[in-house]
Amino acid sequence: MWGPIWGTPGFPETPFTGILTNFFSFTSFSYKKGLVNCLVERAFKINNTWIGFHHDLNEIKNILLKNSFPSLISDKIIKSKLEKLINKNESCGKVQSNTRFFKLPYLGKQSENLNKKVFTLYKKYCKSVQFKLVFTSTKIKSFFSAKDSVPQYLKSRVVYKFSCAGCNSCYVGETTRHLDTRIEEHLKKDKKSAVYKHIHEKVNCFDKCTKQCFSILDTATTMYQLKIKEGMYIGWENPDLNRQVKYIRCSLTV
Repeated sequence: MWGPIWGTPGFPETPFTGILTNFFSFTSFSYKKGLVNCLVERAFKINNTWIGFHHDLNEIKNILLKNSFPSLISDKIIKSKLEKLINKNESCGKVQSNTRFFKLPYLGKQSENLNKKVFTLYKKYCKSVQFKLVFTSTKIKSFFSAKDSVPQYLKSRVVYKFSCAGCNSCYVGETTRHLDTRIEEHLKKDKKSAVYKHIHEKVNCFDKCTKQCFSILDTATTMYQLKIKEGMYIGWENPDLNRQVKYIRCSLTV
């Protein structure tokens, strides 16, 4: 019994679009070769009949063609991989424990030439140590974000500061919810809030304080980080409206 390489029968799955790394994409050839090897090895391992494996292998070739892989190159890579899988000679492709890796950005033909020159020097002078150059591809997101930025007042897990527009009083707090929600509570709803008490006790402050009086000092990914950062900013800013009612004992490990 065998199943498609792209999913398991009987289980809901996201439709496969057939979009893989294009052969003409600006990335090292080793990545493109690794893609073909990965697909072939996966098909080989999940099939338990040669009929099923042959079917998946043809499907792989068709998808590679749609992603601009020349048949001559993809067939050569597939043949080499199959010989290793069938002969169980995968040890030659495994990385040894004493291998030294050096990471460099991929710059096209210059990187390929550099790899050849460095490998020649390595074979001549560094025979006792395994050596490998790894080229990293440039991502579009390294130049600009593909997503719209989150508005300041819709950010969560933040440490924020309130600076009173009517006097010099300030307050530092944290929230795991949207900042806008917490600001509304400070200004209108939360009667236990130090900010609420302050602006409602002083008419001059009440008339001048708006959402613009709040600013984000820092962000955090966990509640623990959020509490630590809040305490640090309270120590640095020394806000006069903060009143510590409880604390959490924690230890820092260096």
